[in-house]
Amino acid sequence: MKREIMSGRTIKTIILALSATLVVVGCAGMASRVPPVDEAQVAAAESKGLNRTTLERGRVIYLRDCGRCHTPVSVSTYDEQGWREILPKMYEKAYLSSQESADLGAYVLTVSRLQDRR
Repeated sequence: MKREIMSGRTIKTIILALSATLVVVGCAGMASRVPPVDEAQVAAAESKGLNRTTLERGRVIYLRDCGRCHTPVSVSTYDEQGWREILPKMYEKAYLSSQESADLGAYVLTVSRLQDRR
């Protein structure tokens, strides 16, 4: 029985293909946990005196800062009351400014409020 050895180029190609697959799968999973800002969220935010820009900044903060210490959980993991208890602790742990805290809270609470209704 002849034993074949893969070339370094073949191994690199396999590793690259696996890495690309993991990135695509990981990004798809993140989008479902941290949904992009949509029109329903904007309408709900506007009824509270907020706007799309605030929600977009909040989402970016959620993805950027919450992921420093742990994998961001799905926004739907907690209801609005649960987030109201958790967020103040997280603002402090993440060293967020008052503006960043307000933007993050606006995004998370708006999304969770809408998901509670579904």
